[in-house]
Amino acid sequence: MEEKENNVFEETSSVNSAEAFKDKNDKKRRAASEVLDWFDTVITSIVAIIVIFALITRLSTVDGGSMKPTLQDMERLLITDFAYTPERNDIVVVWTEGLFNERNNEWGKAIVKRVIGVPGDTISLDITAGAVYRNGEKLPQEIKGGILYEDGHPINDYTTVSWDMPDEITVPEGYVFVMGDNRNDSIDSRDSRVGLVNVNNIIGKAYLRVAPFDSFGGLY
Repeated sequence: MEEKENNVFEETSSVNSAEAFKDKNDKKRRAASEVLDWFDTVITSIVAIIVIFALITRLSTVDGGSMKPTLQDMERLLITDFAYTPERNDIVVVWTEGLFNERNNEWGKAIVKRVIGVPGDTISLDITAGAVYRNGEKLPQEIKGGILYEDGHPINDYTTVSWDMPDEITVPEGYVFVMGDNRNDSIDSRDSRVGLVNVNNIIGKAYLRVAPFDSFGGLY
């Protein structure tokens, strides 16, 4: 009788051990599956971010000092043209065929400027007073912290050069009028080599400065 009971105990123990082993393996498989699912989610997210980044944003480098004090030479910017409609005071990177690119030794150059006039706006200058007018109204100027601001953004100096710009320009549909914040050292829409910029030649709006790191931040 005792031997029979021992046999039953051994069989029961074997069954329990087998179930415990199976349960342990199931837990391992579930854990491994969860880890794989996590990696799959992470990788899918990274790929999605890369694709979105490639489609709607790109990196651009400031070339020169025409946007001082807002931007400095060789700063790196993120720009996008995704569902973009130009607005006044946007900082944009535009393509112009009228400027010679000395670095590439060819005609055609990307430049970064600020949108001053959009379709329907009439722009004029008073270089004696150093002022810009839009639709007959002088863009407001003020000095804050020793920095000159015009229409809410910093500029390097009062506007005292007009290049070969006519007395006034009315911006037609499909174009914008752009200027550099370094008003007296910027080749922009005041110069016939650039002129009014076709919106199709806007590479993108600059929205974030990413380098140098100590200047990291949004743009306005």
